[in-house]
Amino acid sequence: MTSTDEAALSPRETTMLRTLLAEHEITAVIYRLARASDRGDVELAASCYHAGATEDHGGFVGPAEEFRTRQGQIQFAETPAIPLMWHSVTNIRVELDGDRAFVESLVLVWQRLVKDGVEFDIPVAGRYLDTFARLHGEWRIAARTLVFDASRVELPTPSYWDVFDKPRETLRLGSRSDRDISYDLLRTFRAGGAGEQ
Repeated sequence: MTSTDEAALSPRETTMLRTLLAEHEITAVIYRLARASDRGDVELAASCYHAGATEDHGGFVGPAEEFRTRQGQIQFAETPAIPLMWHSVTNIRVELDGDRAFVESLVLVWQRLVKDGVEFDIPVAGRYLDTFARLHGEWRIAARTLVFDASRVELPTPSYWDVFDKPRETLRLGSRSDRDISYDLLRTFRAGGAGEQ
């Protein structure tokens, strides 16, 4: 955008542009945190919260930093208890108030939990109720509350690749860790490659 274009913006258009930029930045944080959960990436999760942020999440109420690193039933760090986690976040509604925002998002989480040596698939539908703050020009979460709306527990069924005899060694199977192929492809891309492996 040239300076001439900027000068041509009305006050209303300038406000709308600032609103769109804030909404975009906030949405990017929400998606980044979903990825951090799915990959068990504690460092990436830390980039989504301001210092002193709080988390009310699945029975845990306290500092977000403690939630990110604790060794409990639900956490970012990979444990044998959660071999698979997959978030889909949609319908993100942002209400701005200067350098603060209230954000409601719908979330569907598919996770595999292990209890007493038995694996269970647990789809959970809920909402994130987030308070964001912009500090030093950066939007991050100041407080997050997870609301549960629906869930179920299922015994896992066989995977497509097992039923149809797809050799696992020929497939790109995801991992809830930094061993996931996306990390290698991103490093290749950032080094100037095509993001291929």
